[in-house]
Amino acid sequence: MAMNVPVRMIIMRAYAQEDFQIVGGPAWMNSARFDISAKAATSASAEQLSSMLRSLLAERFRFSSHRETRDLPRYVLVVAKKDGRLGPSLRRSDVDCDAIAAAAAGKDGGPPALSAGESPPCSIAAGGFGLGHWAARDKPWPDIAASLSKLIGRTVVDGTGLKGSFSADLNWSPDQATQDPDPNVPSIFTAIEEQIGLRVESRKGPVEVRVIDRMELPTEN
Repeated sequence: MAMNVPVRMIIMRAYAQEDFQIVGGPAWMNSARFDISAKAATSASAEQLSSMLRSLLAERFRFSSHRETRDLPRYVLVVAKKDGRLGPSLRRSDVDCDAIAAAAAGKDGGPPALSAGESPPCSIAAGGFGLGHWAARDKPWPDIAASLSKLIGRTVVDGTGLKGSFSADLNWSPDQATQDPDPNVPSIFTAIEEQIGLRVESRKGPVEVRVIDRMELPTEN
């Protein structure tokens, strides 16, 4: 079920693409909003759900698209310090996430108890009002690098050479016209360097995008 959502969000979910990877399409796909209520015959996996959303787009919106690789601005993530030291908010982890998953499924006495405001293990989450906050717990490094791409809104290529699992925290002042950035809280780029010891460098390179070939307003049910 989806309520009051633009089609652009449905496309992103159906094709597992970020906003900056969607190219073309009519202006109304960003402004017109829709309610969608659908039910599968049986429970569906994440991939099956994506497939069903792609079918819905094709049938109701006459949607068609294709993938391209374009030379676009992107970011490369590198270790900031020459000696390889990481920032104080980036910590290596040896937590066994398979054991955590087994506990969450009802084995071994259930999942561990959390203190108020504590982030759960083996997770990545972003949020905060006025102050941007992002927390990763016990996640493999490729997952953390991919999550940073979502925060920044552009493809982030991992050039750190880091391996293993990590926990990390970021706090920054969101750059939004409707908010007054806190002068005592850094931008996300400064936070990445000062808090987790990495630097984001802007370079052009190949980025996969989804180009919209056709889309029409749907008819009434």
